Amino acid sequence: MTSTDSRAEGSDTAFRLAVGLYVGVLLAASGSTTLAALSSPTVLELAAVTVTAFVIGALAGVALSRAANLPARLGRSRGRRFSLVAPAGAFAVVGFVPSAGGGFRTAVLASAVAIATVGFLLSKLAQRRHLESTLPDEPNAIYAWRPPGSPRLDALVAGAGLLGGVGYALAGSPRLALWWLFFGLFWLGAAFLEGRLPAGARETCELRVYDAGLVRVRPHAKSFVPWDDVDHVRLRDGELVFDRGLFDLSFDCDELEDPDAVLSAVERVHPGPVLR
Repeated sequence: MTSTDSRAEGSDTAFRLAVGLYVGVLLAASGSTTLAALSSPTVLELAAVTVTAFVIGALAGVALSRAANLPARLGRSRGRRFSLVAPAGAFAVVGFVPSAGGGFRTAVLASAVAIATVGFLLSKLAQRRHLESTLPDEPNAIYAWRPPGSPRLDALVAGAGLLGGVGYALAGSPRLALWWLFFGLFWLGAAFLEGRLPAGARETCELRVYDAGLVRVRPHAKSFVPWDDVDHVRLRDGELVFDRGLFDLSFDCDELEDPDAVLSAVERVHPGPVLR
């Protein structure tokens, strides 16, 4: 088995597990909130429904993940990736209905936290797997890139969120505890996917130049910027900027191994102007 085949197989396995986890969490959230809305269940009853729904959903999700081209369908566009997180917003809104009881609100907000966290993870894995299946194996050029960020700051912020969640839970404020927990988990997950934790993972980040666009490679995530979305590229005032209107992509020169070489490689394939 070649290294490319091995990486693809590993990505497929991670994607299938993430789909199973996502569907399991979605079904468990729906089951627990429905039970809490229709009755006043005991903790044991709520746990039994949640676990049963999760197991059924997870098994169904793993089976569903084998559908042809599923990573491409989910990871192709920003809108489709956002749709994986969107159900969390619906649960969160329901949790603020004034007439909702305390137990129901807690169940709904817990569901929102779980769906948002798992949906974000799945969206990143789908995007990475989609890119691996559509782009050529070999880019035109590869350059080392050290993305900005402080691992210590990430650990401090994520730790503060998790400690805040524990503190509010002990103080008897479950809804505030859930929001703090979500903040800590979301920050920790983003730092992990983007290679900011642990510190040494930043050394594996790269910029890859393809005929079709630019790929930012992190240890656990990839993002693609097609040249059709880039109006022009410029290297000025210590920054390499890819002009995309409201969504400019910029790199400090200190983050790049060789900014001039990156610009030269882009100049050979970018259809628009490249300014120095």
